[in-house]
Amino acid sequence: MPGKADNKSGSFFMQIRIADNDIAEILHISKSVSKFLPYEAEYIQQHPRLLKELADEEELERIAYLRKQAIKKKETLDIDIKLKSPKGLQRWANLIVQPNSNDPGSNLWDCMYTDITKRKKAEEENRLLSEVVTNMADGVALISTQDASFLYTNPNFDKMFGYKQGELIGKHVSSVNARTEKDPAQTAADIIKALNEKGAWEGEVLNIKKDGTQFWSISTVSVFEHHLYGMVWVTVQKDISEAKKVLKELEAQQLHNQRLVTELFIKDRDKERSRIALELHEEINQVLSSAKLYLGQFLKTGNSNINLQLAFSSLQIAMKRVDDLYQSVSTPFASGIGFVESINMLIEKFNCFENMNVSIISNVNTLDHLSPDLKLMLYNSIEQYCLFVKDNEPELASVAIHLHTTPENQLELQLTDSGKAAYRLAEAFDENYKKMHSRVGFLGGTLESKTTENGFEVDMLIPLL
Repeated sequence: MPGKADNKSGSFFMQIRIADNDIAEILHISKSVSKFLPYEAEYIQQHPRLLKELADEEELERIAYLRKQAIKKKETLDIDIKLKSPKGLQRWANLIVQPNSNDPGSNLWDCMYTDITKRKKAEEENRLLSEVVTNMADGVALISTQDASFLYTNPNFDKMFGYKQGELIGKHVSSVNARTEKDPAQTAADIIKALNEKGAWEGEVLNIKKDGTQFWSISTVSVFEHHLYGMVWVTVQKDISEAKKVLKELEAQQLHNQRLVTELFIKDRDKERSRIALELHEEINQVLSSAKLYLGQFLKTGNSNINLQLAFSSLQIAMKRVDDLYQSVSTPFASGIGFVESINMLIEKFNCFENMNVSIISNVNTLDHLSPDLKLMLYNSIEQYCLFVKDNEPELASVAIHLHTTPENQLELQLTDSGKAAYRLAEAFDENYKKMHSRVGFLGGTLESKTTENGFEVDMLIPLL
């Protein structure tokens, strides 16, 4: 009864004699055959037809034909064959059949079976990987860690950089880097340094095609152990030139929109000034007409006391009205007063109201170096906020102003209200908040607002150029 054996990978040797009728006689077979077939060597030697159980049924006809050709021509046969395997597990062997070197004229043949399943599996995986890389939409390249030269580029990498297939092989990676503020060789050196330190690098790179055209790509580079080249850098490149172009257009459009908002703001302010100027003109004309009437009465009657006093009073009213209207369209710092002092004057103005309590905490002594647009926007923001609180809080409202510079060279303005009409205030403030948001955005800053347990809060952050 033949003994069973486990099927581990390996190889076995056998020597056979081929008779004139093409019948093979096994003269010797190594014991390691039991790693391929579930029989002992002695049993197989007695029953040579069992060797057919080695190969897959589809392979038997091909093997028989090639063996006959090799025997007829006295040539060595070297082929890979599929072995019989359990379902779902494919095994391979390499078969070498050659004339016996010690007796070349005889019909003795030496045969060697070697299990090459691992090699075949690796080849298949490499083939699949090669197909994947070759057909990837992105550009892929392998780069030598020894001299930073290209070892492999897939078709899309070649197409991306404008080269023919294989034309980049052997070239240094810096040959595809465009000159920026850095030399291409320095750009490549910086990336290589990061790879040596961290094993990976990712970032945007300005590249140059063979014809000199420049384009941007997002590049990912990592260390990879290749079965042929050893340790290499594998880079995946994606052309982002179109995305860069669209982003630039969006930024230009955003800047254009911000300028339009500023222009509309200036037009609104000019319109308001025109309205006030007309109102001022009408009221002053009315007051001066009254003063003229009283002075005319004085000249006719000679009654100096009453008519002169009425005329003087009318002129005082006119002067006060002119000053009030001027203050409504102007700010103190426009008259030469320091910006911080102007804010303090504004706070004093609101603290004169019974239901207002405004305070300020600041770490700056002067902000006179700020641009007029920024100072006006800050002043109007504080004034509008306090006005809304004053008009919408039925009870005593406490407004806290925090104005300070940050270590990142930014100006932060925080306005908080500890009153009780927070929701009504938020609703009333909404339209002006939109305008304020546009102004802050134009200056490159951010604006956020929220309703808290105790009231309403606005946070503004603007970079100081």
